[in-house]
Amino acid sequence: MAVRERISILASKDAKLKDNVNLWFGDGTQDDNGDLGDVKIRWDGTNLDMLPTTDDSQFYLGDGTSSFDLRVYGSSANAYISFDASADDLKFEDSVSLMFGTGAGAGQGNAGDVEIRWDATDLDILAAANNSVIKIGNGTNSFDIWLYGSSANAYISFDASADDLKFEDSVSLMFGTGAGAGPGNAGDVEIRWDGTDLDILATTDDSIIKLGNGTQSFDLWLYGNSATSYISWDASADQLKFEDNVALHFGTGAGGGPGNAGDATILFDATRLVLTPLAAGGIVHVGDGADTTANELHVFDGGTNKAGRLVLYDHAGVANYLWIDSTGDLRFDSTSPSNDTSGTIIGTQS
Repeated sequence: MAVRERISILASKDAKLKDNVNLWFGDGTQDDNGDLGDVKIRWDGTNLDMLPTTDDSQFYLGDGTSSFDLRVYGSSANAYISFDASADDLKFEDSVSLMFGTGAGAGQGNAGDVEIRWDATDLDILAAANNSVIKIGNGTNSFDIWLYGSSANAYISFDASADDLKFEDSVSLMFGTGAGAGPGNAGDVEIRWDGTDLDILATTDDSIIKLGNGTQSFDLWLYGNSATSYISWDASADQLKFEDNVALHFGTGAGGGPGNAGDATILFDATRLVLTPLAAGGIVHVGDGADTTANELHVFDGGTNKAGRLVLYDHAGVANYLWIDSTGDLRFDSTSPSNDTSGTIIGTQS
């Protein structure tokens, strides 16, 4: 075919290469007219092809000193990808998507399996199929992550090597829709560390916290200043247990909150259950004046010839014992009675 049938010079002085006419670059294997070059560019009737003779050839745009700004246009003048060489920015305009995966089919005309785009308001990561999975890292080589809030000190971080998800001071974990869905509305419940305390806060008064559901429940430990000082809740046994010398305090005492003893304490000291008032002259009431029926305090016997005893201490700290013997008489002894008839009968009793 004559050259003029393959390459035309138009009236506009443009050179026109017809379909499948190649423009070659490079010497190829020989520096003569009979050898192919290293790279060819052609229009094959459908596509503009840029093809190397050798695999893994390289294609450079610019040289790092003198470079190109680029635009790749889509369906409109506002839909394009641009590269700003001076700013080193690759930019996807609003609603121009970056697709991953073959999707319903390879190439143009088929959406990928995953789409990332900025829709002018939100950065959307969209899946073509429901229940798609996002993985960050692989368990061997992973990422530390920071998710920032309103300041450089307000963020959630994930330390991959320590396996720690961390909320910085006063960064909250919210639950519930609250006044409205999404950002800009507080949730119904907030958990946060404010730099001093772990706060669990409710938007609405008289909100409820439930641990377990009565079928699947939790055993709980609340520790004090040692591994043996704790309160435990055994869900299967329905038992709240205070370990030895762990006290239940009542009253404000010298001041509210931790650091101040209450006005009265109850504890088991490994031998005795001890009720102790904070100050001398403490009073224990069973019932009050508003009661309409009699209140009773029961002290049971401890077995054969071991009646239940009421022990009163005098100013010298000496114990004085009162009990009912097997005949129904009230008896007294200043020492621990050895049997049911120890001590003396008080007064004349019938």
